[in-house]
Amino acid sequence: MKIFAVSDIHGHYTELKAALDKAGFDSTNTDHMLICCGDCFDRGSENRAVLEYLSALPRKILIRGNHEDILERIIENRYLDALDIRNGTDITIEEFFGSENIDRHGRIDFSQNHEQLEILKNFIASMYDFFETEKHIFTHGWLPITEDDGTAILHPDKEHAPNSLWHDARFTEWFNAYSAGLTVENKTIVCGHRASYNACRIDESRTPDDYSIYFAPGIAALDSATIRTKNINVYVTEDTIPESRTHNMSLMQSAFDKMTEGKKRVEMRLLDEKRSKIAVGDIINFSLVQNPEKQFSVRVTGLHRYGSFSELACDFKPSDLGYTLAHIDDLPYDMEMLYDRQKIEKYGALAIRVSHIL
Repeated sequence: MKIFAVSDIHGHYTELKAALDKAGFDSTNTDHMLICCGDCFDRGSENRAVLEYLSALPRKILIRGNHEDILERIIENRYLDALDIRNGTDITIEEFFGSENIDRHGRIDFSQNHEQLEILKNFIASMYDFFETEKHIFTHGWLPITEDDGTAILHPDKEHAPNSLWHDARFTEWFNAYSAGLTVENKTIVCGHRASYNACRIDESRTPDDYSIYFAPGIAALDSATIRTKNINVYVTEDTIPESRTHNMSLMQSAFDKMTEGKKRVEMRLLDEKRSKIAVGDIINFSLVQNPEKQFSVRVTGLHRYGSFSELACDFKPSDLGYTLAHIDDLPYDMEMLYDRQKIEKYGALAIRVSHIL
């Protein structure tokens, strides 16, 4: 597969299309795949065009950036604060929902644009924390970092790192992580988030006005500061894409309905032998316990392991888990009715983030 990777589009469709055309990307070529390493929106004025273009691509991997986290929070809270305006997210909200639906206090009225709201929510839900190929790991800021005896190290199990650590990783500055030696053997980490000119901090051969891709052993930093340069870097490489597997799981009526209606985006199970075979990018066919002929399919966008279901519940919004804020405290007891406490202690709790296949 020939991979074309970009990052930090920030609402610049014209620049994106020009860069991909120049790089030779052909969306009709079955051997071509686009990987976007996050921050699709904000700051530019063509956010709708970016959304429509990326959504329509048949072969793509979308990585979640910190600006997608910001946008999701704004959608959840229905409110823009001063930092959101500084980050340019107000431009995205105005483009999708109209400035007339934002009052002078930053409160947003989505009631007239429910369909557009669901499109954006589903788009964000379809994004991965990372995507790993034979030679590369594509992410936004960096990989999750933890500590070992006070020393910063990469999380030893990135495939199951907690959701909150991935949130922090999206804000990590690649030049700090890379200079600290937090790399992966025999892999190139392809990232964005901070502009590539920052390579001058760690590489004397780079100048402060160089916005080209920063290549070094174990890293390719893509962000070209598009709002300033009006250019988007495209990393082109050939690599082997892992084949997705299909898993069959069943749901009770309540969970089945919530997930089909988009009111639950995280399924909770034990991380036992069966669930340990699930990987990011795999497909799950969910069937209804009461009527197995009723089914729907989702794609796995994230996997997160916790010591208990209480820990899991604290790391997600209640609505992601199919709960309300008033009832989220019931979650650990509900799961203990399904699983023996000793098995929970043995295997740990697994949060499976999913998205309906777009």
